[in-house]
Amino acid sequence: MREFLDLRETAESYAEGQVLSTSNKVKESITYSGNAVEDAKNRKFLQEISEGQWIYLGEAAHCVKTFQDLLRKYVADELDYQEWIFPRLQRTESIRNFGWEARENLRGELMRVVPNMMERGAHLPEFYLDPLQCPSFYRYMSLNSPISSQESPYKVFEVLGGWTYRNEQPERIKNGFQTGLEFIGAEMVFMGKPEDALEIRKNSLNQVIKMLDDLGIVWRTVVGSSCCHSDSAKYGNILQQGCKPDEIPTIDIECYIPHTGEWIEIGGGDLAFDRLTSKFGITFNDSDDEVWSGCQGFGFGRALYVFLSQYGCERVHWPDEFTH
Repeated sequence: MREFLDLRETAESYAEGQVLSTSNKVKESITYSGNAVEDAKNRKFLQEISEGQWIYLGEAAHCVKTFQDLLRKYVADELDYQEWIFPRLQRTESIRNFGWEARENLRGELMRVVPNMMERGAHLPEFYLDPLQCPSFYRYMSLNSPISSQESPYKVFEVLGGWTYRNEQPERIKNGFQTGLEFIGAEMVFMGKPEDALEIRKNSLNQVIKMLDDLGIVWRTVVGSSCCHSDSAKYGNILQQGCKPDEIPTIDIECYIPHTGEWIEIGGGDLAFDRLTSKFGITFNDSDDEVWSGCQGFGFGRALYVFLSQYGCERVHWPDEFTH
């Protein structure tokens, strides 16, 4: 397997959007150039029932299920992730620990759930609809902190909890099913010693890339932006200060859309260092090491958009993994 992370010993500075690696398959080799959104709608793959809300019908649901199965095979099974199921109501303190309430650009994407104080829900706290998928993991680990370094690293794969929610800007949700108010994806979240977190993020990214290569999808990796480290006193300026490739906080996976000539993000790997574990008060009970964490996300709506944009909606052109 060709790894995209070249673990050099020398540190260097990086800029957001900087391309780190590209697929073996080049974009010029893609033969389909149609509008996948319109084609999929016309073929009844999906139906928009309200602005930003889509029902995935037979073929679209089949493709999403195939991506789920492939991620289990390539990432979860290969790297010994344990599959859990997370709830999708998040307490305000969990979202606050992620920093979303404090950032104007993120605060507007939150959807609050307020129980009816006149009815049975009067005793319940306020919740947010989950915008991230991984806060439940951190809450679980915080309730069980201090944790054992001997039992680490902790690796969890989550996909069965269902939709996550963001109040996306209206102009973004008008373009098609790749962006909506509700979206579904896989989350691979991990926690352990610093060296474990670095290795797991690297291996998880490489396995997703191997899956895309095997499917013949044109991809590239770029330096991404993330809120998972920006307010960290120690790591907030790591890109400018200089780091090794495996220490880049966020590495996004983007795929090519022939119809528009654009690259869109379908997932990526975040390295949160100790920023989130310290916010949640997670420590080791048998080691002075920092507890680091991170996640590997993969959006199925965007992956479906990429897949249909590069292969079209005719099954005869699809890879074998999607036609069995």
